[in-house]
Amino acid sequence: MNSNFTRKFETRLVLTALVLAALFVTVYTSDIPLYGQESEGVWVLTDVIDHDAAEAVKNANKKYEGVYHYEVNYSRGSFTHKRTYTGKTESRSPYSDAVHGEFMTLKAEWSSPPNIMKPDEKYPLDFYLGVLEDNSSFYNTGTYAATSLNGTKLENSYVKLNSKTNWRPTDETLILEPPEGRVEGQKLKLSLYMQSVDSLRTIYIYEWMKASEASKVEDVAPYEKPGQEKPEQDTPPARELDYEVPKDENGNYIDSGIRFSNLHGEVMIRRGDDPIGWEFAQLDMVIYEGDRIRTEHNSGVEITLSDLTTFKMKPESEIIVNTASEKENKIKMLAGKVWTNVKQMVTEGTMDVEMSQAVAGIKGTTFIVEETGSESILKVIEGEVELETNTGDKVLVADGAMATVKEGGPARVEPFSINEEINSWDQPNQAWETTEDDKNAGQGKGDQVYVTTEGDLNPLASDDFRYSVLEGWETVNGTWKNENGRLVQTSNYYKKNDLKGGTYAITGSLSWTNYSVSSRIMSEDNDKIGLVFRYLDPDNFYILSWGKENKELLFTKVVNGEAVDLALKELGYEEGQWYQLQVDVVGNEMSAYIDNKKVFSVTDDDLSRGKAGLYCWGNEGSYFDDFKVEGLQTVGQDTGEQIYITTEGDLYPLASDDFRNSTLQGWGTEHGSWNVENGVLAQTSNYWKGGLKGGTYAFTGSSNWTDYSVSARVMSKDDDTIGLIFRYLNEDNFYIFSWKKQNKELLFTKVANGKTTTLLEKELAYQEEKWYQLQVDVIGNQMSAYIDNKKIFSVTDDDLTRGMAGLYSHGNDASYFDDFSVVEASH
Repeated sequence: MNSNFTRKFETRLVLTALVLAALFVTVYTSDIPLYGQESEGVWVLTDVIDHDAAEAVKNANKKYEGVYHYEVNYSRGSFTHKRTYTGKTESRSPYSDAVHGEFMTLKAEWSSPPNIMKPDEKYPLDFYLGVLEDNSSFYNTGTYAATSLNGTKLENSYVKLNSKTNWRPTDETLILEPPEGRVEGQKLKLSLYMQSVDSLRTIYIYEWMKASEASKVEDVAPYEKPGQEKPEQDTPPARELDYEVPKDENGNYIDSGIRFSNLHGEVMIRRGDDPIGWEFAQLDMVIYEGDRIRTEHNSGVEITLSDLTTFKMKPESEIIVNTASEKENKIKMLAGKVWTNVKQMVTEGTMDVEMSQAVAGIKGTTFIVEETGSESILKVIEGEVELETNTGDKVLVADGAMATVKEGGPARVEPFSINEEINSWDQPNQAWETTEDDKNAGQGKGDQVYVTTEGDLNPLASDDFRYSVLEGWETVNGTWKNENGRLVQTSNYYKKNDLKGGTYAITGSLSWTNYSVSSRIMSEDNDKIGLVFRYLDPDNFYILSWGKENKELLFTKVVNGEAVDLALKELGYEEGQWYQLQVDVVGNEMSAYIDNKKVFSVTDDDLSRGKAGLYCWGNEGSYFDDFKVEGLQTVGQDTGEQIYITTEGDLYPLASDDFRNSTLQGWGTEHGSWNVENGVLAQTSNYWKGGLKGGTYAFTGSSNWTDYSVSARVMSKDDDTIGLIFRYLNEDNFYIFSWKKQNKELLFTKVANGKTTTLLEKELAYQEEKWYQLQVDVIGNQMSAYIDNKKIFSVTDDDLTRGMAGLYSHGNDASYFDDFSVVEASH
């Protein structure tokens, strides 16, 4: 801790001690009420919630193994976050170098808040945020820290820090001014948080009570770090799966002779020593020794060796291929489940499948291996397999037997049903080459889950410009500034007949590869506005630009200073109207969206990585809001130009309200307290009655609406239910898409003839004080839900075919909504 912080902390400690001493004497002095009145209330610390982000760090280290390693250190009110680059050292000239082992450490720290606070008095809270260590040359990192009292950020408490552009430490004295409590038992939250791979957070919970009762409250238990699980003695370590990628004498990759013979869904491949170079698998591509192959959700792949040995991979599996010669074949299982059918292995040859706990050695057989990380499982369909555990124990496993090895052995061998196992493989591997009509026909039936953890909702970068001072951003040309919670570009900068000669605001990392970049945009001029992505420097980047004057929507690439148009559509925007612009880029494929409608896709191989940002050309009235970059694994593998929006009229919504100048004309409400506050719609009552039907709603539109997409940005400062309603006819007939933090509940619910039925449920919690984009698409009897443009699930129901749309909360007295829109859906 720096010296200024230490001196202030010591001063505050003395003052706090004097206050507490006075309180102690007052409480234990006979017949003298605390603060002079028996009935006078105070806020008393009754609980502390600790969020140390340990699980998120563990998952991040697994996900980015071989690229980054994260460490966090949590104690109450004091957090550090360290990121180390663990990839190989390589020159990326002319940009910079990535150096193995370089790191940086950021720290946020607060002084301890008081145990008792009296309303309307001021309590100092010292706050520090700074870079502790930084020896990096290639990349930088950033964080933000904030302090809030009952959801309202304290003055000077929200600070963003970037280790390269805004590295100066923040050293502030914040002021706590607790309000008057309303009823005994009312809670007040003091939140201290810092963003790393997940938010590190300490939440102090105060309770409003009579001053005379304060002395009866026990002190909050100190924070105890979770203990590390100790491995059992004499347990051998898991097998080391790191490896060196084979290359020939000239340093070239070696063709393994393996090829893809069938693909289904989203299958990815990368060179083994390129930790971030994942690309789409294709049937005719060469697979090199040491390559990694990975199947995503609802995906599968079949690979074939030159001797016709085949491997089938189930969804969410990953392997390393390594064929040192035609007679020595190896597969390393990292995760998932793989079917192996060894057809014509030569007598003196070998086939080894290496798992974390054991190696299966095979000659001429059919078998299945499954890797969970803690267990290695072998199931033999035909023939015999010799299994050797990490301890050196060997067992011969015959057909119909399953061997399970945990923590090094010994192997547990037991029978299994061959028929049941074969049947489980038949369905996923039939008709992998499905048609587009087949894919569309299956959409939305049953529960199709895409977002699996709360961590999936955390973006690579985001800025809503409400409190932004543009740390971490760099600008090229033009005049960029923050005005009224939006980013505005007000110059008329351009170079004639040269789209490259515009003005940009850029953020992020040069190492970013596959991501989705999006922003709300609005123009009061008629010239070009848009996004840039895979930005390396002013001579190398891609642009999605949109102009009204010439009705041009363009994908353009700039390589070595030369601009080339990749795709063009005749389409103009409307001045003064906000649009959601988005580009998804994975591998060599780029797809553009306007208001979540796909416009076109195109492929290009020139630029594979780079930063992201905002763009305008000759446009002195450019406005941007809600910028976000999210990591992607795959997009739809479209090729060529696929146009979904055909006319300007397709962009006009059935209804929209950004609540900036809204008088709620055309809206109806049931129950609750709905008011426009500071450009957002707020619902501030704690209204609820029984089940989800008994909530409070704001709705608009026509009872004759049938197929549409309803969306809104939502944010909660409470932990209760918030969401959307659709096909609303009256209080007894409508659908609800609701989200509750308290019990991690994400629901599709139907209310028909007054009866409430849950259609679909997922365990997922939101983060308080964070804005999310919720969306429901409803076409015919099919309903699909999205969070931040990620599909969560789909379900079918036939009861309600039409109705209005709107907003919903239940027992949530701090519900906030913005940018509501209803767009007609096409079949």
